[in-house]
Amino acid sequence: LKRLIEGEGPLKLAQLSDELDKADLELKHYQAYEVDLRALEKEGIVNPLELDRINENIGILKDKYRSAKRRFDSYQKYVLPVMIESGRAKVKNTELSIEQVKQSSVHKIANAEATSQQAKGQLKAVKAALKKAENELGKTVIRAPLAGLLIHYEAFRSGEMRTPREGDTVIVNQPIMYLPDISSLAIKSRVRETDLFKIKVGQKATILVEAFPEDRFDGGLAFVGALAKKQSNMVSGGKYFQAVFSLNNGDERLRPGMSAQITVHVASLRNIPTIPIQSVFRDDGGDYCYLWNSVMYEKRYVTIGQQNEDFVEIKKGLEVGASVSLVEPESVL
Repeated sequence: LKRLIEGEGPLKLAQLSDELDKADLELKHYQAYEVDLRALEKEGIVNPLELDRINENIGILKDKYRSAKRRFDSYQKYVLPVMIESGRAKVKNTELSIEQVKQSSVHKIANAEATSQQAKGQLKAVKAALKKAENELGKTVIRAPLAGLLIHYEAFRSGEMRTPREGDTVIVNQPIMYLPDISSLAIKSRVRETDLFKIKVGQKATILVEAFPEDRFDGGLAFVGALAKKQSNMVSGGKYFQAVFSLNNGDERLRPGMSAQITVHVASLRNIPTIPIQSVFRDDGGDYCYLWNSVMYEKRYVTIGQQNEDFVEIKKGLEVGASVSLVEPESVL
């Protein structure tokens, strides 16, 4: 406001005044020239072109003078007073705002002090809770009853089966970890419902552990479940019975959770005629194969016995040394 009243306002007014004086001086100069031309005209010296030019310039300068006059009067009477009044209003508003800020600051300081006192109280309570938690933490040391292999207990947590992680909540009597006795290991597996009639507890088994493919371990079928279950990840298919196999001899290399392949010795046959299992076909009449008779293949029904994944026993229908087809031939006798 001070800059407007004492500096910018008077300076602008002086500039407009100079423009007005300059326009007035030019106008009077041309008007005096016109008077001189008119006096010469009365004496008989006539210059119409010069007189027309002077009259035209006088008209332009009159417009210029009136425009400068309007700008000067407008700024002096209206623009500058309004700007000064607006500046004074801003000063007044600023003074009011300062006063409001002062009053508001008093309340803010009081609120800040109250908040500080509240935070101090909360900090004191948190420190007390921390001290209590540290005391409780000191009581959570877990001691194993003996030396051995430590296994985290897998359970259903947060919507998934997994082992415990840092930050999990532990409830009373919830298993967290265990120490397995690896001197006596068992293998959990399953048997198809269609193969249940072939097995019985006590049968010998050969166990191949994937971690040690060159080694074979002896064991036996120790338990067969009483209830058939369907695999949860299978949409369709047969059911399975739980089966548990024992190892005859322990091995320090074996660990819980390893994968193994088990071969159960259901039967042991010697000196019997067999053919590949894929060479046996079946229809309503029974089992048959395609026998080569030195000319072409003929369909021959047979009586089968024991079988495994590769071969099937032939009890009746074929002679030792006969040739059979592994696939259905195009032409048959």
